[in-house]
Amino acid sequence: MKNKFIDSGKVPKETALAFEWYLRATEQKDAWAQYKLGICYRRGEGVRRNTTKAAKWLRKAALQGNSSAQCDIGICYLTGDGVTSDTTKAAEWFRKSADQEVAVAQCNLGVCYLMGIGVPRSAANAAEWFRRAANHGNATAQMELKKLNDKKRINPIKTKCEIQCLN
Repeated sequence: MKNKFIDSGKVPKETALAFEWYLRATEQKDAWAQYKLGICYRRGEGVRRNTTKAAKWLRKAALQGNSSAQCDIGICYLTGDGVTSDTTKAAEWFRKSADQEVAVAQCNLGVCYLMGIGVPRSAANAAEWFRRAANHGNATAQMELKKLNDKKRINPIKTKCEIQCLN
């Protein structure tokens, strides 16, 4: 398969080769390959960066239950990167990934509850998701949980919270 961008010499051969193998594996409907192909498109690794194609492949993998892809497609819906921004869908995808014990998704869902992004604002639900993520070692969740526990969170909108990506 010829790819003008890869053949131009602008992409390291290893990255280009990885992209080609992920692309071949997606023909077998391999969810992990679909996820990795989405990451390649999002980062521009082995292929020209294309957020629409990234979201397409992340969504395919997410629909097959890939927890990493579920978290990352949630980021796409949150930011409008390659899809129409939809905070409700973002929170739904974070929840699917969080239910599979992905700490980053648990932390992201905690932020959604804390800030009222795609779900009703709830400090109790935020604390629960931060606690679950913190138990997996997520530093952002640990920090946010401490803030909630110390009752220092007077105005959560002005407090910096991060939505995180796996990759």
